[in-house]
Amino acid sequence: MHKPLKLKLASNDDLTIASALLQDAVVRVGDMAWQPASHRFAMVVNRYIWEEKRRFGLFKSQKKNQKKGRRVRTGLHFNTILKAEVTGFDPRNTDAFLSLLSLTVADETKKTDDTVILNLTFSGGAAIKLVAEYMDGLVSDLGESWEATRVPEH
Repeated sequence: MHKPLKLKLASNDDLTIASALLQDAVVRVGDMAWQPASHRFAMVVNRYIWEEKRRFGLFKSQKKNQKKGRRVRTGLHFNTILKAEVTGFDPRNTDAFLSLLSLTVADETKKTDDTVILNLTFSGGAAIKLVAEYMDGLVSDLGESWEATRVPEH
């Protein structure tokens, strides 16, 4: 059993760590939502537990019957969201799946003190751009992990 992840996102460094931990997370489009009235963007993903793979040294030439690692349901949300834009996928296709590649702060953020621009980049050219008053988020594992069907590859 892995130690459940809980990480507050309040700085660029926090976001960099979260990005590494959430890389290759799989999300169903129907499991993400922007709630304009409460200024919140949230999604629930199936996170690959990278930290477990690193701890047990399972990256070394994966053999046929070797462990494939584990996944866990993980929630991610950002508060103070003023605007959300999607590109590269149809948010109405709630049964589609996306694979998260990275979470980053956009270069435009450095040009203004007014807002923080967060980019969620997915495989296949899909992306979500969030405009926030300031960075305020949380990543939290939601339950027990299960054996992954495969190790993500790049």
